[in-house]
Amino acid sequence: MTDRRSFDDDALAPLRAELQRRADALAAAAAGGAAALAGPVGRLSAAARALFELEERRLRDAGSPSLTRHAMEHERFLASLAEVVRLAGAGADAELAVLRPATFVGAWLDAHSRTDAELPRG
Repeated sequence: MTDRRSFDDDALAPLRAELQRRADALAAAAAGGAAALAGPVGRLSAAARALFELEERRLRDAGSPSLTRHAMEHERFLASLAEVVRLAGAGADAELAVLRPATFVGAWLDAHSRTDAELPRG
């Protein structure tokens, strides 16, 4: 049996906290339109990559069967953030208003946090 503990109880906690700070900064910047989003989304992407790399490494090292699905979720999220960066760079306020990146990011992070039980102990 794999030894597991809470996501916030190990080395993942600071990365998770940074990701949440970056998501909060994105939400605050969203009211500023496309011009205000590129920087916060880029920093959010960097924080997400750092967390995701550690999550995936732990799953891989444990031989977890959920690695493939987990990594695919990460890839889709990062691709969505890349699209927000592209739209922000193009000044596409109307498209970004429809996408509502801050709402999407918050909902995604909330849903993804429910997979924490799959993560092996660090």
